[in-house]
Amino acid sequence: MEDDILKLIQDLDSKISIFTNNFQEYKKYFFKDEEKNLIKFNTVDLFLLCYCNNIEILSFSPAENKLLLKNKNGTILATDNRYFNISEVIANDAYSVPQLYEFNDFVVFDIGMNRGYASLRFAEFNNCSMVYGFEIDDITFNKAVYHKKLNSQLADKLKLYNFGISDKNSSETLYFVKGADTLSTLEADYMDIQYSAKSTKDRVETKIVEVRRASEVIENIIKVDNIKSKIVLKIDTEGSEYKIIDDLIQTDTIKNIDLIMGEAHQFGDNEIDSKLKDAGFKLIKRVDLKNVYTFAYVKEEYFDKWI
Repeated sequence: MEDDILKLIQDLDSKISIFTNNFQEYKKYFFKDEEKNLIKFNTVDLFLLCYCNNIEILSFSPAENKLLLKNKNGTILATDNRYFNISEVIANDAYSVPQLYEFNDFVVFDIGMNRGYASLRFAEFNNCSMVYGFEIDDITFNKAVYHKKLNSQLADKLKLYNFGISDKNSSETLYFVKGADTLSTLEADYMDIQYSAKSTKDRVETKIVEVRRASEVIENIIKVDNIKSKIVLKIDTEGSEYKIIDDLIQTDTIKNIDLIMGEAHQFGDNEIDSKLKDAGFKLIKRVDLKNVYTFAYVKEEYFDKWI
């Protein structure tokens, strides 16, 4: 046994040594000898992200600052030098929980779809029959549409909507930073707290956008598409998650949801934990970060604790 362990350690040391000694050469081949053109990218981080997650670089257009990648499932991902969401959603599989593998069939309501990375990840599941994606910003929405066109093998599973989801039907002011997809919100307080740096706040612009009431949108789609599958709700709305969840609970639409995942932002007295537990959900995952936390709740009947 000790000899076997020693051999494993020696093999690991050898592989680490080979990787370290050939790091620059590996990067050269990965970037197809174009690393010098990716001046806006942290190429070391990007290389390690892709190398460790079996992600291939397909092509790069320096003039457009556009990089095309392909993951291990054959899904094509487009990005610029702001590729944090690919790291979070695709490489780290942030929205993966056991129930996605356990449900025989499920659909997803992706509220705050952004560029569509999470929608693509959900659609990759064989037992996912449809993803309904909602993105409030038209520029970011068009990037999700672009991803749908790039991935014809998943396109039939994606229904995309260019409006926001909240607790009412109205026109609202969207606060955003041009060129930064994740810096957009309907909540002025959120922008003040989350992006307090003056350099960021000075770049904030506004525009009028359409939002629709969460309960009405979800119930209408369930009725029109005659959904019988398990329903997964993913929310990443930069501060509007509390209004959405409150609306779903108050209208009893929450009874149709089986799994809720997303990101919540810590400001004011808002908290979703007690509300979801009172609605019959159990917490299965929570990760606290600065001013934000990710979460996953499942209906009690699908909560299966192993002792």
